[in-house]
Amino acid sequence: MAKLIKYEMKGSFKEFLGLILTIIAANVLLIFKKGVWKEETIILLSCAIVGISLVIIFSWNIKVFSKELNDDTGYLLYTLPVSSNSLLVSKLVTAFIQFLSILILNFIFIYFMLTSKISINLIGAIRSVNPIFITIKIFNSIVGYVGFLCVIYFSITLSKVALKRKKKLSKLGSWIVFIGICLGISSLSEMLERLIPYSIPINVMKFNSNITINSFKVQSLTGDLYIVSIILDVVVAIVFFLLTSYLIREKLDL
Repeated sequence: MAKLIKYEMKGSFKEFLGLILTIIAANVLLIFKKGVWKEETIILLSCAIVGISLVIIFSWNIKVFSKELNDDTGYLLYTLPVSSNSLLVSKLVTAFIQFLSILILNFIFIYFMLTSKISINLIGAIRSVNPIFITIKIFNSIVGYVGFLCVIYFSITLSKVALKRKKKLSKLGSWIVFIGICLGISSLSEMLERLIPYSIPINVMKFNSNITINSFKVQSLTGDLYIVSIILDVVVAIVFFLLTSYLIREKLDL
């Protein structure tokens, strides 16, 4: 597994490094423009860098998977003596590591951009957050992201299996399959939430804790955890992971 992940990371290392250097250069430029440009303009451009860079890395993860399936060199990877589950896990882990790395890098620059505008004790704020809430949210975010990738990978693989060597139709078909699945999942989620409208209220902040933002004390926040939604995200991730793995193992003709 580790070798597969290393192989995946190595395959896109130059592009990934290039994106990181571009993000650093763009944000450093914005830092030097502080006091010259309006503060609102700098923050807006910084947020734009975040959005664009996350879209780019996400698109790369999809493009690499699609390219390996549709190019003639795909058989070099998909005929390796490893299980389809291991192969798919390595791709998902690599995609998540890259996405998280870009997210953290952007967060660091956003923090330095905002601290001059908003007075906030970051360490104190983190310590004030309810660990149960943050753990559930992190878990749900990871499952949601992985599940979304699994749906996309399944759509690409199913279209490849169904349309064989017709590359152009295969790409169009994957979009149609993806949109259909997303609409189906959305409808199912709404139906389940109507049938089982239960949520668990949870404190975002620890009891008897507060943080100060620009002299304004935030003492208590609550959020609702929709159990059905969380369970559905887990089921979607597992089901489409297994379906994609099965298609790669049994139906893919490279």
